[in-house]
Formats: sequence, C-alpha cells, structure tokens
Amino acid sequence: MERQRQRQLSSAGITLMELMTVIAVIGILSAISIPPFIQWQQSARLNSAAWDLKSDLSFARSHAIKTGEAVNVRFAGDGYTVFIDADDRVLRNKNYTGTVAMSGSTFEDNETVFTRTGEVSPARTSHVLLSRGVSDEIRIEVNTVGRIKVETL
Repeated sequence: MERQRQRQLSSAGITLMELMTVIAVIGILSAISIPPFIQWQQSARLNSAAWDLKSDLSFARSHAIKTGEAVNVRFAGDGYTVFIDADDRVLRNKNYTGTVAMSGSTFEDNETVFTRTGEVSPARTSHVLLSRGVSDEIRIEVNTVGRIKVETL
C-alpha cells in the first residue's frame, strides 16, 4: 500500500528533467523563428511606406484635377510634403523614422508639380527610392502623364 501511494505521488507531476527539456525546446524554436519575423516586420514597414507614398501622390494628382490648382510634392530629408504653392496650404506631410529611409530621388530640385490636367511638371519620368538598409529598396515612379508605379528592386 505504501508503494502504491509513492507511485501515485511521483506520477502526479512533471520531473525537473522534463521541464528543462521543454524550456530548451522553446528556446531553440524562439532562436530560429524570431530573426525571420523581425526581418518580415521591417520589410512590411517598407512596403507600407511605399504604398503610403503612392497613395499620397495619387491624392495630389486627383486633387489637382478636381480643383484645377497645381499641387506640389516636395521630397526633403526623410520625408515629403504635399502642398499648394499658391497659398502655402499643406495637404499632407510625412516623415520617415526608424528602419525606412528615403535613399534617392531623380525629381528636379526634389520636387514635382501635378498640373490641373494631372500631368507632372517638369514633364519627365522621375522616381523616389525608399530603402531599409542596403538589402531592400522600393522605387516609386511617376511618369510624364502622372501615372504612379511601385516597383520592388
């Protein structure tokens, strides 16, 4: 009877060895899965920033067509401003922080203007590069008729 009681008590829980094994497995799985998750998260931030810029450029173009006013987009530092130059009215303003940076622009004087017809002035295809370190870059291109394209490099 005493033996049976000891068996019941010893089988009622888990041993220290079992607990240490479970903790070791959790640690190994965490070490394997966390770095790719962080990389995916940073890549998602870059994609989100690129699509936000595309959206704001589309907004600037449609606002220029709708109101008949020229709408400027100025790229400066790590951000951009969408504004109407005639009365200095700011429509949108964005600054990139953290892992996303504006790494280049081919716009003349880092600025473009959407005319009342939706075309860009000066009339040439230009782009902005957004990057996350040296590995990921996304190009947002605006052609002469104001069409906007996002391309992963």
